[in-house]
Amino acid sequence: MSSSSTNSNSNIQSVFFNLKKLHRLIEPGAKLHPLEYPILYSLGIWFVTVQGPWGDALRQVALLNATRQVMLFIPVVQLPALLTGHMSYVDIGWPAGLVLLSLNVAYHADGGSDTRIRLLSGVLFLHGLRMFLGALHMLYPYRWPKEFFSRYQYAKDRWISQTGGAAGWTLKQQHDTLLQAYANSVPLAAPVFLAATNPRTTVHPLEVLGAMGWLVSWCMENWADVSKKMWELEANKKGNEHYKDIVLGFQPPHNQGKYVLWGLSRHPNYFFEWTCWLSIVGMAIPSAMDLMMSPEQPATAKLGVVLVLISAPRLFYDCLLYWTGAAPAESRSIQRRPNYKEYQKTTNVFFPFSMPVLNHHRTPGWPLVDDRPLLDDRKS
Repeated sequence: MSSSSTNSNSNIQSVFFNLKKLHRLIEPGAKLHPLEYPILYSLGIWFVTVQGPWGDALRQVALLNATRQVMLFIPVVQLPALLTGHMSYVDIGWPAGLVLLSLNVAYHADGGSDTRIRLLSGVLFLHGLRMFLGALHMLYPYRWPKEFFSRYQYAKDRWISQTGGAAGWTLKQQHDTLLQAYANSVPLAAPVFLAATNPRTTVHPLEVLGAMGWLVSWCMENWADVSKKMWELEANKKGNEHYKDIVLGFQPPHNQGKYVLWGLSRHPNYFFEWTCWLSIVGMAIPSAMDLMMSPEQPATAKLGVVLVLISAPRLFYDCLLYWTGAAPAESRSIQRRPNYKEYQKTTNVFFPFSMPVLNHHRTPGWPLVDDRPLLDDRKS
C-alpha cells in the first residue's frame, strides 16, 4: 500500500473520529435519536410562529425568561463548573431556574385568566423550591474535592469511553449544564407560557385536573424521597456491612409498608418526577387546542404546538432514565451491593406497572452490561 493511500485512510478515520466527537459534544441527553436533536434545538422558533396578541404576549415573557435564566446560570452554574471542573452546581441552578420561571409567569405573563396563571406559577414555584432548598442544604459548603454527585462522574466516564479521552470534557460540561438553562427557557417553559398567555378568560377543567395530577405526583415523589432517606438512616444505624447486604425495595421488609413504592419501581421518585411534568404539560393541552382552533394561527404554529407538548416529557424521560437518573445511580449500586442485581431481575427500573414495548431494564448488571430486552420485559 502506498504512503498516499495510507495517509488518505488516516485522514478519513480522523474525519469520522472528529464527527463522532462532535456528535457526542452536541448530544442533548443520552438516548435521544439524532433526528430529535434539530427538533429540540430549534423548538424556540415556535415562539415566533404564533401570531396576534397571543403571540406578542408569548414572545415577551419567553424572551424575558430566557434572558434571566442565562443571567442566573452564568454565576451559579457555568462559572463555578468552569473554575472547579464540577457539574454538581447545576443541581442548585436548575431548580432555582424553575423558581425564577414561576415568578416570571406570575408577574409577567399577560393572559386572560389570573386563576390559570396562579395555578401554573404556584405549581412551578413549589416544584422548584423543594429541590432548590434541598440542594442548598445538601451541597453546603459548595466546594468539594471531587464531584458531589456520582452521576456527573458517570457522565465524564461515559464521555471518555465514547470519545477515547478526556479532551473536550470541559466544553461538554458547559454544554450539558447550559442545556438545563435552555430547558428552563424553551422545552419546559413553552407549554407553561402557552397556557399562561392564553387570552381565554375561563379555566378549563383539564387545567384544574392537571394541577391536581401534579399535586398527587409531587406528594408521591416526596414520599419516595423521604422513605428512601428513612431507610438509609435505619440501615446506617446497623453498620456499613449490614448496609451493603440489603437493598431498598428488594425482599421484605424493605419493599413493604413505607417502602412499598421501592418494591414496585427501582426509581419511584424519578417516575413521579416525570408524571409531575406530564401533569404540567396536561395543563397546557386546552390552550394547545385553543391555538389549533384559532383561524389566525398559521400551520407552523399549530404543528409546533404538538412538538411543544411532546418535547418536555420526552426530554425528561431520557434524562431521568439514562442521562442523570437511573443509569448513573445503578452503575454504582451494582458494584456496592451484591444483591442489587437480584433486585434488577424482579423490579422495573422506572414504571411501577407493566408497559408494553419498553425495555424495563431487568438485566442484572445494567447499565454496565449489554442490555437487550428480556423476554419477561416484552411480556410485562
